[in-house]
Amino acid sequence: MTLKVVKRQGVLLQEAKEFVEVGTRYGFANPQSMAQGAYQGKHTVVNGMNTIDLTRLDYLSLGTCATVKQIMKDCIDVCNVSCPTSRMALRSESDVRLDKALAEFHGMADSVTFLSGYSANENIIQALALRMKTAHFAPYIRETGMGTESAHIPTEFFVDEESHHSLISTIKSARIKLKERCVYHRFPTADYDRLVELLEASHKKLGDNSIRVIVSDTVSSMSGRLYDVRALCGIAEDHDCYLYLDEAHAIGTVGNEGRGLASELPDFERFKDRLIIMGTLTKAASQLGGYVAVPDADLSSFFRVCSPHYIFSAPVSPWMAEAIIRIMDLIKGDYGKDERKKLAAVSAHLRGGLVAEGFDILGSNSQIVPVLMGEEEKGARAKDFLEKNGFTSSLFMCPAVPKGKSILRFSLCSDITLEETDNVIKLLVDARDRFHF
Repeated sequence: MTLKVVKRQGVLLQEAKEFVEVGTRYGFANPQSMAQGAYQGKHTVVNGMNTIDLTRLDYLSLGTCATVKQIMKDCIDVCNVSCPTSRMALRSESDVRLDKALAEFHGMADSVTFLSGYSANENIIQALALRMKTAHFAPYIRETGMGTESAHIPTEFFVDEESHHSLISTIKSARIKLKERCVYHRFPTADYDRLVELLEASHKKLGDNSIRVIVSDTVSSMSGRLYDVRALCGIAEDHDCYLYLDEAHAIGTVGNEGRGLASELPDFERFKDRLIIMGTLTKAASQLGGYVAVPDADLSSFFRVCSPHYIFSAPVSPWMAEAIIRIMDLIKGDYGKDERKKLAAVSAHLRGGLVAEGFDILGSNSQIVPVLMGEEEKGARAKDFLEKNGFTSSLFMCPAVPKGKSILRFSLCSDITLEETDNVIKLLVDARDRFHF
């Protein structure tokens, strides 16, 4: 028995060694860049070089804002820094206040918060997919008979193919657990004609016996494109769907008072009953956490009970919840307004300059600005060249993007200057001449 265990351990270690060796060669086993010392945000020592960090998601530069740091210190002084138990056992008043504040931010009835945006997507999509079949809730379902009348009705997801991994992988996992009750369709990015075709086919097959959910980003994390939320709402209304909007990269950066693209709908009240709005706090708000805002308090209660992380893991700490509430006020107020203007200006400057030089920026019209590089090796060499000349960027390679279509992604923040973006453009032109991408 001992020999067999050792042998199996040896196989696992051999696989790990092989993964590291191959992964290092292809750039996926280790971080692309490594920061040294205390992380300083914009100006960071990376791989031993002084660089400007263009991988950050601190879009409004709140991470270096003295007011934010003071808010956090004040909240630590008031609150115990420990974390309460599961919220099914005890909810803190701070947790309730945060849920209400985030709901109000979006003009919705309630919200449900988690420790990350990934967790928010994972849990809410699972709750939508499995509904009364959620594993940890099964004993109560059997005992009470809840959901018997609707047990035969599936949840159908219609997902934009550029949607975040957390959304797509969770739907696929739900399908494995419950094939007949979870149906999955993907449509090409922003191809709403194809979306309508899929919905019409669904109606012909299932009629009204389906809970249909359209899933889309509002700002693409990869291409930086802004999606047509008004068109999506119209389609959702015409086909009686819920619309799950991932506003992770839109919160703080676009919309009325930084409330995301959904807030720009002139007839928001008309559509809000079918909206589920996801947001993250790790980007523009510079804090931990993610959430979904919903139009109905009963729906939020249902999501809480059907979410394993809500029941079996810890919440955002009370001191951080209190800090987030105050930080959201900064985002809505004059600080946020001023930083959004700076961010919009520097983003437009970089996009315009890159297009003028003939680079393909994949239709970006936001603070996320990609440049198509093509072959992975050329993308890696260009990234290394930029870093050695003072700028750190992100490199997207297969499997994150199709083979041979690697991209460099620049995430701009409001503290980036026009001169710095001009330098990035010049370096990319030089890199293109050197590496022929």
